Amino acid sequence: MLDELIKTMDYGISYGSGTLKALQNDSLPELDLLVREAIQNSSDAARKIENARFDVNFSVGTFKSHNLNLELNSLAKVLDDRYQGQECEFMEIRDTRTSGLTGPVQLSELDREDHGNYFKLVFDTGKEQTDSDSGEAGGSWGYGKSVYYRIGIGLVIFYSQIQNNSIYEERLILSLTEHETDNNSLLQEVCKESVGRAWWGKRNPENNNELLPITDSGEIQRILNIFGLHRFKEQQTGTAIIIPYIDESKLLNGIFPDECGISDDVKKMCRWKDDIVEYIQLAVQKWYAPKIFNKHLGEISGQKWLAVRVNGEPIKYTTMRPFFQLVQELYTTALSYNYNKKYESEKFTDIECVAVPSQRVVGNVSGYVAFIRINQNDISPTGGMISPYTYLRLFSKSPLNDPIVMFARTPGLILDYKIDGKWTKGLIKPEEDDEFIFAFYVPNCAANIKNEKGLGVYAGTSLGEYLRKCEKSDHMTWDDKSNLTLVSNIKGQVVAKINGKLKKDDQIEVEGTTSKLSGKLGRKLLPTRGYGKKIDGNGQSGSGNGGKEDNLEIELNPIIHSDSMEIVFKITFKNTRKVARVGIFVETETGVIDAELWEKDISDKFPVQIDRIIEAKTYALNSKKILVFEKECSATNMLINNEYSSIELIQTQKGKNISEIQITNEITNASVSGRLILKTVDRKYVCAIKEVKST
Repeated sequence: MLDELIKTMDYGISYGSGTLKALQNDSLPELDLLVREAIQNSSDAARKIENARFDVNFSVGTFKSHNLNLELNSLAKVLDDRYQGQECEFMEIRDTRTSGLTGPVQLSELDREDHGNYFKLVFDTGKEQTDSDSGEAGGSWGYGKSVYYRIGIGLVIFYSQIQNNSIYEERLILSLTEHETDNNSLLQEVCKESVGRAWWGKRNPENNNELLPITDSGEIQRILNIFGLHRFKEQQTGTAIIIPYIDESKLLNGIFPDECGISDDVKKMCRWKDDIVEYIQLAVQKWYAPKIFNKHLGEISGQKWLAVRVNGEPIKYTTMRPFFQLVQELYTTALSYNYNKKYESEKFTDIECVAVPSQRVVGNVSGYVAFIRINQNDISPTGGMISPYTYLRLFSKSPLNDPIVMFARTPGLILDYKIDGKWTKGLIKPEEDDEFIFAFYVPNCAANIKNEKGLGVYAGTSLGEYLRKCEKSDHMTWDDKSNLTLVSNIKGQVVAKINGKLKKDDQIEVEGTTSKLSGKLGRKLLPTRGYGKKIDGNGQSGSGNGGKEDNLEIELNPIIHSDSMEIVFKITFKNTRKVARVGIFVETETGVIDAELWEKDISDKFPVQIDRIIEAKTYALNSKKILVFEKECSATNMLINNEYSSIELIQTQKGKNISEIQITNEITNASVSGRLILKTVDRKYVCAIKEVKST
């Protein structure tokens, strides 16, 4: 059992209720606020570590409540009564290649100017960053951490390993912040004078009113074992924040308001609205697209890129949703111009970039804005794209797509996606319902504000630091300080410069329109994945060398008809491999979906159906013999055989769709070929054919 310290009423005390409402944002889902704050804290903690990247891992799991409650002294019975020993959910956010929670742990050791990371995160409220001359740091107010206490019941475990003069030290402490007068208050049941704040750790033997972190590795592992977590490795620094008693349904409630204007069909495709892991994956991309796996940052500006995993699954550039890939390309382009380098996107070649002037900044350029006018099919050529506005929870009622303007400082956190206000007022709108205009403004944070009268205390400071001071505690916007108009003018110039370039582009006669149009039509109509190529058993191009996946090779070549698609296939089994199951998948913006998942989450009718298999035969590679299948394989004849092989069509569990084929051989080293006829129910989707992995 841990020692505890419960704060009671006193002069100048900080109340739990004040901490919880200090974040100044009730419009974003708590999970978005958590992702924004957690990665920003990790980014700040990585600044002085020599490495090209920093790592952040989000994990969601379960634990037995009684095992944790036993450690919490006077709260043990209260929590046991509420949770009855049931299995509950927790979340861990762990970063590495960061400094960890450094700084003193005792009041007597505190530096008045800088309390250190440990004290500021665990005990302080409203203590801002003190080492950010050019606005490189994310935090300013010191209130963002309050989101950790809003995710669960207010209980948070802070665990860290730091390097102190070449010696590695571990620290672990538990903290509780809650509304002191709430009907569900935990502390009120054990201490009526509580102000809604408490900690659990190790009592300072020299000061009974002070609580220290646990530093013994055995005790730390005992706490981590409750959640099935491990300690940091030797010579590894970082911080883990563990939030027990999270309520997944509560955290996901209201992702789509009732009157948001999104159709039920689209909502069904948004699987992340019902799954906390998938929502975190989306939120990471939404707010940190500029940094995710972006190795260009180091080459351009020396910034670190973000390596992030959610429940062990990495998010890389290639696995990001296409819209957020575009967001990264826009940011990288604008950033590069601030450093007199001209990054050119290979994926989105129509991105343009212009300087944004400001008479208040030395050099008269505040930064650059990269922008693009683009069609939906050019963002996601595979089709089935969910609107960017749905991802961003921008519920516009405009008949045309509102332009979106993004902005971010050096830390790479996107402050917001604006479709209204001065960022977009007067900005040219798209002309077609499948056309978008996206823009990303990146300030030159290292540029200095001119040393002029009227600029007050900000005269001569960096633009980045001024913008940091212009942010509220939730870091969602920039609002000018006092009577200054620097930010206001930047917003107006962003609109003016984009409009000027778009109008100029509209006046240029475009040559080769026919070929461009045919190219777009081709991308829309033709399959884009795995056709006309050999693919291995994992559904990827190329056969590779060695390993289990080399036992199967799939070759597909399509022939498109008016109402169907015919695929000439050959599946070759090597070595001892005899069985394979191949399935039809539909490509959507959320990834590939099979018929089972489609029936469960979207509708009964899968967009692509297997109609039949004709002209099938088996070729024995060793004996060079060929055996044909005498019959077609179809809904009325689901299983066909010859002496060497069998082909079977597989229905979904509900029996409403045929979307898989199983081939079983009696011999080794054989190839089975034929013609697969597919019927399309909804032609806006593109199908992929891959091996179905057993589960």
